[in-house]
Amino acid sequence: MNKSIGSLNSKQEDILRDLNHEVYNLKNHINDISSYRMLTGNQIKPERVKISMKTILESAISEIANESNNLSNNINIEIDENIYIIGDPYLLMQANETLLFTLNDFNAGNTIDISSRHNNDFIYVRMRINTDTNKIRLINKFKRVINKKKYIDYISHEEDLPLVIAKNILHMHQSSTSMRINSRKVLEIEYTLPVWVDNSTEVTSTNNPYEPPSEISDKTKIVLVSTMPEQIELIKSYLKYEPYKLKVFSTGMDALSYIDKNTNISLVIIGSTFLNMTGYELSEYIRKNYSLGQLPIILIKKSSVQIQNENILDNVNDVLVTPFSQKEFIQKIYSLIMLKKSVESALKSRLDFLQSQMNPHFIFNTMSTIMQLCLEQPMKAYNLLSNFSDYLRGSLFAGELYTYIPIYREIDLIISYLEIEKARFGEAIQYHINKDCPDECLILPLLIEPIVENSIKHSINKHKILNISVDVRAKGDYVEIQVKDDGIGMSPERIDEVMNGQNTNSIGLSNLRKRLLIYYNQELHIESSVNIGTTVAFKIPIQYDL
Repeated sequence: MNKSIGSLNSKQEDILRDLNHEVYNLKNHINDISSYRMLTGNQIKPERVKISMKTILESAISEIANESNNLSNNINIEIDENIYIIGDPYLLMQANETLLFTLNDFNAGNTIDISSRHNNDFIYVRMRINTDTNKIRLINKFKRVINKKKYIDYISHEEDLPLVIAKNILHMHQSSTSMRINSRKVLEIEYTLPVWVDNSTEVTSTNNPYEPPSEISDKTKIVLVSTMPEQIELIKSYLKYEPYKLKVFSTGMDALSYIDKNTNISLVIIGSTFLNMTGYELSEYIRKNYSLGQLPIILIKKSSVQIQNENILDNVNDVLVTPFSQKEFIQKIYSLIMLKKSVESALKSRLDFLQSQMNPHFIFNTMSTIMQLCLEQPMKAYNLLSNFSDYLRGSLFAGELYTYIPIYREIDLIISYLEIEKARFGEAIQYHINKDCPDECLILPLLIEPIVENSIKHSINKHKILNISVDVRAKGDYVEIQVKDDGIGMSPERIDEVMNGQNTNSIGLSNLRKRLLIYYNQELHIESSVNIGTTVAFKIPIQYDL
């Protein structure tokens, strides 16, 4: 009892002890009932879940560690984590715990090796240990249990109950089990489980009999995280005629990896999941990078199950309680996708406006330099005026920063800007541009130029030549862009200020970072050392046409 609430008197302490005793007895009764039902074949139908076989074994070993660290440290698993089976994860965990404890009884302290092989239908899991020949009688007794072909509904001795239940759990999963000992005194238990067959996890819908809002595109992606085949098939059927691509994942980590690498994901649906990452943890990870409006989340929960962590409601946009109708499901999806579209539109407009704002000081300084050169070096003034004209044309670009342009136009803009600054600062600025990608690659305007501008603005030093290199390279499915200088550099604190928009002198990089996240779902990377220089880099998917 929490001491801050107040101390207990002797009578209250007696009541509390009695209550704890009754709870303990009740727990034992429930376990006895569960064991009896498992023994008599009246067990509730097991869940059918897609789950990694390695995850089940690792979870079982984790539970074993709570009782016996020595045993858990002597188990070696060699199973591909990408092999998925279909079954009830909690029952299978229980069965594997029992099998591992049973093997350990035959020679405690020896290593238990777990391996597997599989075909299109089944995975064969094998557990092996070197045995103590003095226990051959006990081995034969357990072999009779494991090698039975049918469900076992009786026990000869109470100590046999855990192994009988483990055998029955595997039998419920259409498993065949065997136990044998070879001439080298190696004891082996092998069992089979059905392999999960994935019949296309991405669904593209056609022939829609309903008319969705015109703003919704058939490129729109929805991510579903679920391990329940029935739930997955239901949602697939509900979306059959809707203009979405559905991508299904059985683990939160796989879903997060996909979200990080893909753009135009409009919605995440968190369904029924087992083990590993919980729905709350998944929603927490998503909210670290996306607001409620940027990437909506729908949580599916059973009507009979209460939400254990109420904090998840702060991270999700809506909750669907099973059973739910197709109409309810589609309405929630439409409304949340339209919310995302509205938020994106407003945010893009603001960022595009901020990014397009030209520095008046730069304009006035350039015009002043041109006027000065007109009298002293007319030809140089003419060239500078030409560069300035190209720069203005490229910067303004009708204000449409959401319209893609060929990458060579962005490069031309950078060259014009650098030539203008060289006219002002002379040999104090040296630059090199390396472009190793097709001219026709498309890019949003003003993605690279603001980095170059920021580099000169904050790194120019009258007593030292500033070297700037711009590298644009096609690599795989991406164009990788890097701007590097050997200027005054930045401290880690200054980098944080720049990235978060706290430094008003570098607001352009903060806006650029947000544009990259919104349009490309890519991050801006800054590495810098004081008095050494700064490197700014990012990558975008290669595009040739829209």
